[in-house]
This record gives sequence, C-alpha cells and structure tokens, in this order.
Amino acid sequence: MKTIMITGASRGIGFATAKAFAEVDAEFDNIVLVARDSERLEKAGEVVSRIAGNKTVIMIASDLGIRGFQKELFDRIEAEDLSLTTILNNAGYTAPCPFNEITDEDLDLTLQINVKAPLLIVREARLRGHPLDYIVNIASTAGLNGRSEWATYSASKAAILAASESMGEEFRKEGTEVLRISPGRCATDLRKRLAPDEDPSTIMQPEEVADGLRYLLSDQGKIVRHQNLIFR
Repeated sequence: MKTIMITGASRGIGFATAKAFAEVDAEFDNIVLVARDSERLEKAGEVVSRIAGNKTVIMIASDLGIRGFQKELFDRIEAEDLSLTTILNNAGYTAPCPFNEITDEDLDLTLQINVKAPLLIVREARLRGHPLDYIVNIASTAGLNGRSEWATYSASKAAILAASESMGEEFRKEGTEVLRISPGRCATDLRKRLAPDEDPSTIMQPEEVADGLRYLLSDQGKIVRHQNLIFR
C-alpha cells in the first residue's frame, strides 16, 4: 500500500496537496496529515476525508519546532501500522526583518523547521525501515536568490536544496528519489508574512503547486524530477 505523509498539511501548499492526493485517481491509499495547530488540522482533515472516500486519512498534531519531535511522530505512525512510501516536507517558518533585528530565537526556529526537521524526519523514517519511494522537499526561489530582509529564510531554503541534492545522490542507489521543488510567489499564509502588501490573487495559487506535484510523482513526471524544479 502507498502512504504519503505531508507536513504543514493544515494550510497552503500542504493542504492543497493533501486534497490533490486524496482524489480517487491518485495512487496513495493512506494520507498522513501533520501540522502544529491541532484545531486547524482537524478541520483540514475533515475536508480531505470527504474527498478521500475509501482512502485512510490520519491526522497527527506535531510541532516540528520542538527538539525530538520526530520520535513521537513516528511512534504515532507505527501505532497506525503504516509504512511511509512518500514524505512531503512542506512545513515552513519565517520571520522577515532587517538583518540587525534577527533574534537568536527566530534564527534557531527558522533553521529547525525549514532545515533540521526535514532531515530528522527522513533520518527517522530510514532508521525505522520505511520503504520510501519518494522524498519531496519544498524549498523556495528565495533559496536561489537572496532578498532584502529575508536572510534567515533564504539561508534555510538554500540549505535544504543542498541537503536534498546530497540525499538524492546517496539514496538513488537504494531506489529512493529525492525531489527538490522551489515555488516562487505563492498565495500562502507564509507568503503574507514575507510580502504583506501583495495581492494574493495576482500570484500562483497552492492548488497549482499541488497539481505540479501530482504530475511529478506520475510516470510522466520522471523525465524532469531529477533537478531542482522552479514553480512560478
């Protein structure tokens, strides 16, 4: 059976992707939704479950900013007797500000959620023997070109791109593909923090990213998924 786990699944790209993979013609039998906000996660899970029909939808509240979160997260997954075949590391954090106003706390949290958490999730899955076909790490075009007052966010996204390339080289011989996705401007809550004055209707929508991800994980998508892909 095919099982996908999506972090940051209660909103934005994560929520849109969960709905896309819940469709009857999507290949996954089980969908694990992970998010910090349990109330919002519950509401997202209800929507995804209505779409999923006979597919199993599991909701796990987990704060990726807490040290050691991955142990409890995977204990919960094992309690459901699930084996992950795809991980979508989508959860993100940012606190844009002038460089001299960066706090130690925000720097630590940005790196924890955007860089350390994806690596810890993948490591835990591998250590516990999950049969991973795909690991999808959501980065950003901000990791390719730095932006004013986005130093911590840009640094974290550049780091996950480099780490993804390294993982891809190492895991390919084991049959696990690592995809690197760098969305540009997308109408998410995180984007509102980065560009609060922007009209969200004028930029890419989360559903468009979700459609792109469905294509990439299809047989047709294999010809382009061995590179960092920019969605705009």
